[in-house]
Amino acid sequence: MNPCSKPARRESEHALNIKIGQRLCLNRQLAGRSQTDLAKHLGVSFQQIQKYEAGTNRISFAKAIIAAEYLGVPIGDLLPKDDLSQTLPVDHRKLIADFASLDSSLQKAVRLLLNAMVQSK
Repeated sequence: MNPCSKPARRESEHALNIKIGQRLCLNRQLAGRSQTDLAKHLGVSFQQIQKYEAGTNRISFAKAIIAAEYLGVPIGDLLPKDDLSQTLPVDHRKLIADFASLDSSLQKAVRLLLNAMVQSK
């Protein structure tokens, strides 16, 4: 085994842990749950949740599945995504998620209302 490959792998694993932690944090916030709520459900301390979310500690796959179920999201939502939505503030992402949960007729009404508000500025 090439000894030079280990540090790079560790760095990429750490970067992945950070991204998964960020996704866990985002989905926890969107679900309106505290770190303490999630910790109790997973049977860990809230400090452990802080470490998961910071990417300091790696969350096990089993705990990630349980967390996703508790937060009401598919497990894939905890995996990193390379899209522009990740650069948006949490309240904007929440607004988008809320909009997406509306049926199409309500979405159309919201679009019309928003367009009218922008036009009247």
